[in-house]
Amino acid sequence: MFFLYSFPAAVFGETKNTSSLAKKNIIAIDTIDRQEIRTMRIASTPFSENDTDNDGLSDNLEIALGTDPQKNDTDGDVYDDATEFFHGYDPLRENSVKLPLNDQQQEKKRGWLLLEKTSNGVMAWYIHQQTGLAYFLGKFTNLADTLKKFQLRYTPSVNIKDSTVAAKSIEVHLAKQKLSFYLDDIHLGDMTVSTGSDRGPTPIGTFKILNKSPRAWSKRAGLWMPNWMAFAQGGKYGIHELPEWPNGKKEGVNHLGKRVSHGCIRLGISDAKFLYAWTPIGTEVIVKKS
Repeated sequence: MFFLYSFPAAVFGETKNTSSLAKKNIIAIDTIDRQEIRTMRIASTPFSENDTDNDGLSDNLEIALGTDPQKNDTDGDVYDDATEFFHGYDPLRENSVKLPLNDQQQEKKRGWLLLEKTSNGVMAWYIHQQTGLAYFLGKFTNLADTLKKFQLRYTPSVNIKDSTVAAKSIEVHLAKQKLSFYLDDIHLGDMTVSTGSDRGPTPIGTFKILNKSPRAWSKRAGLWMPNWMAFAQGGKYGIHELPEWPNGKKEGVNHLGKRVSHGCIRLGISDAKFLYAWTPIGTEVIVKKS
C-alpha cells in the first residue's frame, strides 16, 4: 500500500484554498509514544523547517519518528528515510520491513491531536479520521497557539484510548491569578482567573474535582454558578464561570485577574466552558501561593 503525498497546504498558510484538515474539530488530546507513531500512515508534510540531511523529512519530524536527522538513510539499506516512510516501510530496519498499519485511527471521529515527548521537546501530531493519515505539526508550545496556527477547533471529549488514559491536572497560581492545565506533564495552556479575597481566601493545597454541574445554585450568594466543578471541603469551593444573577446579569466581568471572590476560582465564559468539558471528575487540582 502506498502512502499519500498530497497535503492540505492551506493548513500552513500557503494557499487560501480550503482543505480537508482545516477547521476540523479535534475531539481528543492524548499522549503517544514513538512506536505508535511508526505504525501510523505518515502524511508528507512540506514544512520550511530545517532538513539537515536533505531526505525530505524535517529535523524535528525525524526526531519525533526516531530517525537520524544527520543521515538520510538511517538504516543503511540504500533507500532514504522519506521514501521508506511514505511507502510503508520501516526506516529503522534493513531488508525493507513493512510497517504494520494502525487501523484504529479510521474511526468515526473527525480527528485527534496527539502529543509526543522527545529529547527535543514536545511534538504535535494530527490524526485525520477520514484518511487515517498522521500529520506532523511540529513542536508543541500550547494548545491555543496550535489551534490558531493550523485553523483547528478543539471540542473536549472522551479520550481515544480506553486502556491508557493520559492524566489531566490543573494548577492554580494565586499570586499570578492564573490557571494552568496539563496532560501528563505537558503544559497545554493558561487562563486568567479571579480567586478568593483576603476575607474569603481560596484554600491552598492538593485537591480533586469532586462533582460537576452545568449550572449550580449558590444559596449563600443567591447566584448561579455556571460550569461548576467542586474541588475542596466537600464541595464548598469550586471552579466555575463568572456568577450570574437570576436576571441573567453577569457578576464580576471586570474582576478577572483580581482576588475578589469568596474563595472559589472564577473563569471567563469561554474558558469556563472549555475547562468544564475538558475536565473529568477526579482530576487533580493544585492550588499554590505563587
